[in-house]
Amino acid sequence: PHLESTYAVDPARRYLLGHSPGALPSWYAAFRHDPDAGPPLFAGVVAADNGYSERLFTYERWHHERAADLPMKIFASHADFNGAVQHVTFDAMIERLRGRQHPGLTLETEVFETDHGGAVAPSYEHGLALLLGGDDGINRLLDRLGRRGKPLLLRGAVDARRGREADDLAGGA
Repeated sequence: PHLESTYAVDPARRYLLGHSPGALPSWYAAFRHDPDAGPPLFAGVVAADNGYSERLFTYERWHHERAADLPMKIFASHADFNGAVQHVTFDAMIERLRGRQHPGLTLETEVFETDHGGAVAPSYEHGLALLLGGDDGINRLLDRLGRRGKPLLLRGAVDARRGREADDLAGGA
């Protein structure tokens, strides 16, 4: 409400992105939706490489007990090199959501072959592609921001990191 009154924000195109503990508010916002109160606060969320606590599963169950649908887009990811506990809990949450068969839910997931920090950029890039309708949607956003053809900060950071890793593997500095 405040953003809409201050800026030209389309409430049907509000998105929330988060990584690590910052992804927990994305999940919370998704599961907090009360269908009697109207559409969800966010049209889509990106939850990148977060941990899954019992509280998060409780929020999901609480939503399921109150609502037959979860009308939004969700992109969830995790890093493959995080270990077994995160694999098990990530898989459990995704399996639970898919099992609910929410008609309005678009759920995409990806496991990135990287560590925790390396999951940020690809998670956001793939998540934004889902939320904005692919590369065309991302390019429209970049045009509006005057950033078309310029490197994105995240892509630049990933490229720089990959370069350092390649140098390390090759015995460079």
